[in-house]
Amino acid sequence: MDNCFAFDLNTELSRDVGRDDCITINTGKDGNGLVKNTLVHVQKTVAKLLESPDALKSVTKLYVTGDFILDLDMVDERHGKGQDEVSDLWTPATIVGDSGIAAGSLLTPQKTNLITPEEHEWTRAVEYIDEVIQRMESLLELTWVSGLPFLDLILQRLPRKLVKLRFDIQHPVRLDTSDFRRPIYFQRRDMKPLTEFVKLKELRIFGMMESCQSVIWETVWRSEAEGKMMELLELTMCLDPIIRSGPSQTKWVKADGVKSIMRLSKDEAVDYRGMGGRGFLHHSYGYGEYLDVISIRKARLATGIAEDAPSLPLLRLILDGFVVDSLPFEVEMNAVTFLQFGKQCYDAGFTLANRVSRKQGPSDFGLHPTIVAWPNWVAKFNSDGKQLNAEENVAGKAGLEDEAKDNLQGCLTLTAGSLNRLSLNESAIAMRPSLTQPARERQITLDL
Repeated sequence: MDNCFAFDLNTELSRDVGRDDCITINTGKDGNGLVKNTLVHVQKTVAKLLESPDALKSVTKLYVTGDFILDLDMVDERHGKGQDEVSDLWTPATIVGDSGIAAGSLLTPQKTNLITPEEHEWTRAVEYIDEVIQRMESLLELTWVSGLPFLDLILQRLPRKLVKLRFDIQHPVRLDTSDFRRPIYFQRRDMKPLTEFVKLKELRIFGMMESCQSVIWETVWRSEAEGKMMELLELTMCLDPIIRSGPSQTKWVKADGVKSIMRLSKDEAVDYRGMGGRGFLHHSYGYGEYLDVISIRKARLATGIAEDAPSLPLLRLILDGFVVDSLPFEVEMNAVTFLQFGKQCYDAGFTLANRVSRKQGPSDFGLHPTIVAWPNWVAKFNSDGKQLNAEENVAGKAGLEDEAKDNLQGCLTLTAGSLNRLSLNESAIAMRPSLTQPARERQITLDL
């Protein structure tokens, strides 16, 4: 299945554009090329779409793509020149002495925070698109990867029956004029409505500026999708982790340098590196997102699911910008059968060797092999977390070294056809299918 891999907008568009049940709104281009102003363009696009209300009722897929373009001359004409400016950011305040007599004055920040032209344009454009969404009675998939910010308004009003939701939140949603137009980004509290989307089979969130793990894991725990499993979750941070120098961090490896499982001695147990389930590294280790087992457990408690419940109902996980160790995979992520780590991840002791089997419905997901993909290394592991060789046998250290020398015939190919076997009802997964695959199948080829 193609969506086993990291998201590629062009690939998705090439598959869906032209279908009768798919609409694409490009916020930066029209049929003649680049537009002069996004708001005006979106307004015209929406007006045209609303002329065919019956056609909108049958739409199942919506793409919002393209750049955000602000024409300041047009903004000045519509809203009044300089509306986004505060005339004086500092206001004098009198200092009163102990005797009640004025002893001087100082300047204090002015609290007035006006709506900037950008915010006005963002909000109006999003409201226009929302008008279209509300008329799409059959909408099941939304992809929002655009310079027009994904505002919380959309998340609040989207139909809860969606099965695919993909959105980018790397762009600011507000500008704080009381603090020199400081950008404010989509925050964890804005993400809270996500927990109501219980039918999601696929959830991809890109460009997160702060940790939203608590909400995301609760959403996964609440899954009522077919098979009671979310099929794919992709999470990408906007900023890369910053790692401090320290005794334990010296062994941490940036993703593109991972070529094997980190081998720790019996005395080198992996410690929890988070901040009480808040989704980011403890400051003693550095700064950045951390795949947080405590956050996963707290999210389970928030749903009211018992402690002895099955593992997190998630089949495939793709991460970028995370520090990853073994703790989440001991129990909570036993059901995961495909893991992919992006170039901005760090291996801080990842292994599947400590997994504890748990029952997940009628099947024991602890018996399932798992494919792990780093940028320059892909491997398959059995239910005990032991790496398998090309013949599907457990390989010792020497065997793996010999196999690396042979370079596995030059490449390891994971294709859409082979990864379709990572289904809920399969008990075995093929890591190395035939290298002669149909040309139409998307594939990843990695040199080992």
